[in-house]
Amino acid sequence: MYLCGWYHRESDETWLADDLSQKRTDADGFMREKPGDWIFIDWAPMDKTGALCGEQILYRKALECYHKICEVIGKQNDGCAEKAEYLRVAIFEKFYDKEKKVFIDSYECGKRNVTRHSNILAYLFLECSEGQKKDIYERVILNEKVAQITTPYFKFYENQVHCQAGNGKLLEESIRNYYGSMLESGATTLYEEYNPEQKGTEHYAMHGVPARFTCWEIIGLGYRIQVLHTILLMSARCGEI
Repeated sequence: MYLCGWYHRESDETWLADDLSQKRTDADGFMREKPGDWIFIDWAPMDKTGALCGEQILYRKALECYHKICEVIGKQNDGCAEKAEYLRVAIFEKFYDKEKKVFIDSYECGKRNVTRHSNILAYLFLECSEGQKKDIYERVILNEKVAQITTPYFKFYENQVHCQAGNGKLLEESIRNYYGSMLESGATTLYEEYNPEQKGTEHYAMHGVPARFTCWEIIGLGYRIQVLHTILLMSARCGEI
């Protein structure tokens, strides 16, 4: 998805030859957690039993993007467009709850759990009808009973939904209240996870204290070597050296 966006912005084919792995799907075309995997979309709790809706939506969008990339570089795409269409139909069939009129995280456990994440991704990346988008927006995005987004990263996608729904007022409020309160708390960069009700080191969910990785990220030789290696690798691929 990133490569497709890169090409649309820069018209640069340098990175487009990278392959998309399609070897991790099950017989029904869905991706599921394998031993040693960690399926991560956001810190917020979600039902990851079997196939996770948000993951399938992202995979389906990746197939669609890869098909477009293959068209640009003249490469065989192994039927990506057909697989993407198959997944689109399967996602609606398995994850769209006709009674709730929104998407559920998992259809395999019977809990019918609804989160913002799966519905935001469906709103942005699936071909939902205007009526379905309206239901998602009113029943999930505007519903205070549905657990809130916990990361600045995913808050961006929720704000995209506000924007596409034409709700500029709520979009501005979200930016001012969420990101604004983050600045007021003393943040000089985005927190990994941010809940406006948390205080002090509670904002550093992964690390406990802000300076834990200072030795790696500021003065660490190992980190600098990794950065240098990455720069050299990228430069070589871009034909600069």
